[in-house]
Amino acid sequence: MALCPPGAVAGIGMSLAQRTGKHVAVGAARTGIVCTGVPSSVRLRIAATGLSFRPGRAFAAADLRASTGFGLAIQDDRARLVVMRR
Repeated sequence: MALCPPGAVAGIGMSLAQRTGKHVAVGAARTGIVCTGVPSSVRLRIAATGLSFRPGRAFAAADLRASTGFGLAIQDDRARLVVMRR
């Protein structure tokens, strides 16, 4: 879970990579938020560029970059996940 101070303007981004045979499908998305100091969920729709994502294992990297009165706060996280169809 990433945190940012209330009132800070932040950008949340995520990239996704998945091996599909001999190639790798990749995609990324980013959105802006205003931090409230209360935990909340953010949904990002990540479309693959070139190859399509398929159900199965993938690797995700996420970052939160918040502008505070004291400069820029950056938090990064990485995880393995499973891509599922809706």
